[in-house]
Amino acid sequence: MTIKKLIEFAENGDKNTNGLDLDRGFPSRLMPARQWFNWLFNSLTVKVNELIDAIDSPTSDLNKNLKKLEESEIGTIKLWLSLTIPEGYLEIKGQTLNKADYPILFQKYGISANQYTLPDTRGEFVRGLDNGRGVDVGRSLKSAQADMLKSHSHTYFKDNVGGGSSSAGGSGSGSDDNTSSTGGTETRPRNIAMIYIIKVK
Repeated sequence: MTIKKLIEFAENGDKNTNGLDLDRGFPSRLMPARQWFNWLFNSLTVKVNELIDAIDSPTSDLNKNLKKLEESEIGTIKLWLSLTIPEGYLEIKGQTLNKADYPILFQKYGISANQYTLPDTRGEFVRGLDNGRGVDVGRSLKSAQADMLKSHSHTYFKDNVGGGSSSAGGSGSGSDDNTSSTGGTETRPRNIAMIYIIKVK
Protein backbone atom coordinates (compact mmCIF):
# COMPACT_ATOMS: atom_id res chain seq x y z
CA MET A 1 0.00 0.00 0.00
CA THR A 2 1.54 3.29 -1.12
CA ILE A 3 1.39 6.60 0.70
CA LYS A 4 -0.45 8.02 -2.29
CA LYS A 5 -3.19 5.43 -2.00
CA LEU A 6 -3.53 6.04 1.75
CA ILE A 7 -3.83 9.80 1.21
CA GLU A 8 -6.39 9.19 -1.51
CA PHE A 9 -8.40 6.98 0.82
CA ALA A 10 -8.18 9.52 3.65
CA GLU A 11 -9.43 12.31 1.41
CA ASN A 12 -11.93 10.57 -0.84
CA GLY A 13 -12.55 7.10 0.55
CA ASP A 14 -15.87 5.91 1.86
CA LYS A 15 -15.87 6.53 5.63
CA ASN A 16 -18.82 4.30 6.52
CA THR A 17 -18.49 0.80 7.95
CA ASN A 18 -20.61 -1.02 5.37
CA GLY A 19 -19.38 -4.56 4.92
CA LEU A 20 -17.34 -4.56 8.14
CA ASP A 21 -17.17 -7.93 9.87
CA LEU A 22 -15.84 -7.81 13.44
CA ASP A 23 -14.07 -11.15 12.96
CA ARG A 24 -12.73 -10.71 9.42
CA GLY A 25 -12.60 -6.92 9.00
CA PHE A 26 -13.48 -5.15 5.73
CA PRO A 27 -13.71 -7.14 2.48
CA SER A 28 -10.64 -6.40 0.36
CA ARG A 29 -12.78 -5.91 -2.75
CA LEU A 30 -14.14 -2.58 -1.49
CA MET A 31 -10.96 -0.51 -1.89
CA PRO A 32 -7.21 -1.23 -1.83
CA ALA A 33 -6.80 0.89 1.27
CA ARG A 34 -9.28 -1.34 3.07
CA GLN A 35 -6.74 -4.16 2.94
CA TRP A 36 -4.34 -2.04 4.93
CA PHE A 37 -7.09 -0.98 7.34
CA ASN A 38 -8.17 -4.60 7.70
CA TRP A 39 -4.64 -5.62 8.68
CA LEU A 40 -4.30 -2.71 11.11
CA PHE A 41 -7.71 -3.32 12.67
CA ASN A 42 -7.06 -7.03 13.19
CA SER A 43 -3.54 -6.44 14.54
CA LEU A 44 -4.79 -3.92 17.09
CA THR A 45 -7.63 -6.23 18.09
CA VAL A 46 -5.20 -9.08 18.72
CA LYS A 47 -2.97 -6.89 20.90
CA VAL A 48 -5.90 -5.49 22.88
CA ASN A 49 -7.23 -8.99 23.52
CA GLU A 50 -3.78 -10.12 24.66
CA LEU A 51 -3.66 -7.25 27.16
CA ILE A 52 -7.16 -8.02 28.45
CA ASP A 53 -6.30 -11.70 28.85
CA ALA A 54 -3.11 -10.79 30.72
CA ILE A 55 -5.00 -8.53 33.14
CA ASP A 56 -7.83 -11.01 33.69
CA SER A 57 -5.55 -13.99 34.13
CA PRO A 58 -5.24 -15.03 37.80
CA THR A 59 -1.63 -16.02 37.14
CA SER A 60 -0.61 -12.71 35.57
CA ASP A 61 2.34 -10.86 37.07
CA LEU A 62 0.15 -7.81 37.59
CA ASN A 63 -2.40 -9.71 39.64
CA LYS A 64 0.34 -11.46 41.58
CA ASN A 65 1.98 -8.16 42.48
CA LEU A 66 -1.32 -6.55 43.44
CA LYS A 67 -2.15 -9.52 45.67
CA LYS A 68 1.27 -9.37 47.33
CA LEU A 69 0.86 -5.65 47.93
CA GLU A 70 -2.57 -6.11 49.49
CA GLU A 71 -1.42 -9.01 51.67
CA SER A 72 1.57 -6.99 52.88
CA GLU A 73 -0.89 -4.54 54.48
CA ILE A 74 -2.66 -7.23 56.51
CA GLY A 75 -2.04 -6.70 60.22
CA THR A 76 -1.28 -2.99 59.94
CA ILE A 77 -3.16 -0.64 62.26
CA LYS A 78 -4.36 2.82 61.25
CA LEU A 79 -6.28 5.74 62.68
CA TRP A 80 -9.56 6.35 60.84
CA LEU A 81 -11.72 9.48 60.64
CA SER A 82 -15.04 7.93 59.64
CA LEU A 83 -17.63 5.76 61.36
CA THR A 84 -17.79 3.70 58.16
CA ILE A 85 -15.03 1.10 58.33
CA PRO A 86 -13.43 0.41 54.91
CA GLU A 87 -13.61 -3.01 53.29
CA GLY A 88 -10.94 -5.41 54.50
CA TYR A 89 -10.58 -3.64 57.88
CA LEU A 90 -12.10 -4.07 61.33
CA GLU A 91 -12.48 -1.62 64.18
CA ILE A 92 -10.28 -2.73 67.09
CA LYS A 93 -12.90 -3.07 69.81
CA GLY A 94 -12.17 -6.24 71.78
CA GLN A 95 -13.75 -8.75 69.41
CA THR A 96 -12.51 -12.34 69.07
CA LEU A 97 -11.35 -13.44 65.60
CA ASN A 98 -11.29 -16.96 64.19
CA LYS A 99 -8.21 -18.27 62.42
CA ALA A 100 -10.35 -19.80 59.67
CA ASP A 101 -11.66 -16.34 58.76
CA TYR A 102 -8.32 -14.51 58.84
CA PRO A 103 -5.53 -17.04 58.17
CA ILE A 104 -3.01 -14.52 56.83
CA LEU A 105 -3.48 -12.23 59.84
CA PHE A 106 -2.88 -15.13 62.24
CA GLN A 107 0.17 -16.21 60.25
CA LYS A 108 1.73 -12.74 60.23
CA TYR A 109 1.12 -12.26 63.96
CA GLY A 110 2.55 -15.70 64.70
CA ILE A 111 -0.64 -16.91 66.39
CA SER A 112 -0.96 -20.69 66.52
CA ALA A 113 -4.26 -20.70 68.43
CA ASN A 114 -7.55 -20.90 66.55
CA GLN A 115 -8.83 -17.66 68.10
CA TYR A 116 -7.35 -14.27 68.89
CA THR A 117 -8.94 -11.44 70.85
CA LEU A 118 -8.18 -7.89 69.81
CA PRO A 119 -7.75 -5.23 72.50
CA ASP A 120 -10.58 -2.75 72.95
CA THR A 121 -9.14 0.62 71.90
CA ARG A 122 -12.40 2.56 72.20
CA GLY A 123 -11.88 5.52 74.54
CA GLU A 124 -8.27 4.51 75.24
CA PHE A 125 -4.85 6.05 74.70
CA VAL A 126 -2.21 3.76 73.19
CA ARG A 127 1.24 3.58 74.76
CA GLY A 128 4.33 2.09 73.15
CA LEU A 129 5.43 -1.21 74.69
CA ASP A 130 8.40 -0.68 77.04
CA ASN A 131 10.12 -3.74 75.53
CA GLY A 132 13.13 -3.62 77.87
CA ARG A 133 13.60 0.15 78.15
CA GLY A 134 12.70 0.29 81.84
CA VAL A 135 10.22 3.18 81.73
CA ASP A 136 6.99 1.17 81.90
CA VAL A 137 8.13 -2.23 83.15
CA GLY A 138 6.04 -5.35 83.59
CA ARG A 139 3.86 -4.79 80.55
CA SER A 140 2.97 -7.21 77.77
CA LEU A 141 1.43 -6.64 74.37
CA LYS A 142 -2.28 -5.78 74.53
CA SER A 143 -2.14 -5.31 78.33
CA ALA A 144 -4.40 -2.59 79.70
CA GLN A 145 -3.24 -0.08 82.30
CA ALA A 146 -5.45 1.77 84.77
CA ASP A 147 -5.27 5.53 85.15
CA MET A 148 -2.81 6.94 87.67
CA LEU A 149 -1.54 10.25 89.02
CA LYS A 150 2.14 10.28 89.94
CA SER A 151 2.70 10.39 93.69
CA HIS A 152 3.08 13.92 95.08
CA SER A 153 1.81 16.05 97.96
CA HIS A 154 0.31 19.48 98.65
CA THR A 155 0.36 21.04 102.11
CA TYR A 156 -0.82 24.40 103.28
CA PHE A 157 -1.04 25.95 106.75
CA LYS A 158 -4.41 27.07 108.04
CA ASP A 159 -4.01 30.04 110.39
CA ASN A 160 -6.67 30.13 113.09
CA VAL A 161 -5.71 33.63 114.23
CA GLY A 162 -7.14 36.53 112.30
CA GLY A 163 -8.63 34.32 109.62
CA GLY A 164 -5.50 34.54 107.48
CA SER A 165 -3.19 31.83 106.28
CA SER A 166 0.51 31.37 105.85
CA SER A 167 2.82 28.75 104.44
CA ALA A 168 3.44 25.53 106.31
CA GLY A 169 5.95 25.98 109.12
CA GLY A 170 5.13 29.67 109.60
CA SER A 171 4.38 31.35 112.92
CA GLY A 172 0.96 31.60 114.46
CA SER A 173 -1.67 29.25 115.73
CA GLY A 174 -3.19 26.91 113.20
CA SER A 175 -3.09 23.48 111.60
CA ASP A 176 -2.28 21.75 108.35
CA ASP A 177 -5.29 21.14 106.15
CA ASN A 178 -6.20 19.71 102.76
CA THR A 179 -7.49 21.55 99.73
CA SER A 180 -10.97 20.86 98.46
CA SER A 181 -11.46 18.54 95.49
CA THR A 182 -11.37 20.03 92.02
CA GLY A 183 -11.35 18.70 88.46
CA GLY A 184 -13.37 16.14 86.52
CA THR A 185 -13.82 12.38 86.42
CA GLU A 186 -10.39 11.55 84.95
CA THR A 187 -6.89 12.89 84.35
CA ARG A 188 -6.18 13.35 80.64
CA PRO A 189 -4.30 15.48 78.12
CA ARG A 190 -5.96 17.36 75.29
CA ASN A 191 -6.95 14.89 72.60
CA ILE A 192 -8.84 14.20 69.36
CA ALA A 193 -11.16 11.20 69.01
CA MET A 194 -10.41 8.77 66.17
CA ILE A 195 -11.04 5.08 65.45
CA TYR A 196 -8.30 2.45 65.45
CA ILE A 197 -8.74 -0.03 62.59
CA ILE A 198 -6.75 -3.10 61.55
CA LYS A 199 -6.29 -4.56 58.07
CA VAL A 200 -7.52 -8.17 58.20
CA LYS A 201 -8.08 -9.12 54.53
